[in-house]
Amino acid sequence: MLKRILFGSGALGVLTAAYLLGAVSLGGVFAQTAPAAGGQVETGEQAESAALASQAKVSADQANAAALAEFPGATIKKTELDNENGKVIYSVQLTDSAGTGQDVKVDATTGTVVSTEADGPEGPDTPGGPESGETQD
Repeated sequence: MLKRILFGSGALGVLTAAYLLGAVSLGGVFAQTAPAAGGQVETGEQAESAALASQAKVSADQANAAALAEFPGATIKKTELDNENGKVIYSVQLTDSAGTGQDVKVDATTGTVVSTEADGPEGPDTPGGPESGETQD
């Protein structure tokens, strides 16, 4: 019966052969798709991070050192590699010796500090918030 279906003349034989051939071909394609190392498939974010890292000429440690040169005695909280307006930039978040949060941008190709920005104050001293020690009439 199988021989008749596979080799028989007619539309059923052709469709069956095409189906079997397609199943074998697609099975081979799916078998070749293996997960990345560690058993996880690489996501778009991981691919973007890898592309940015390949463009950076300065390491994260060097970027941290440049940020600490601007704020001696500071503590680094987080360092991220970003693409800002087409430039590869390290964004180094730190707390300076006065306890103020700072965001330092370091060029990932030259290692120079591009900008520094104090994080907004939190709590009762926030502009527009209630002032400590004052009452409203």
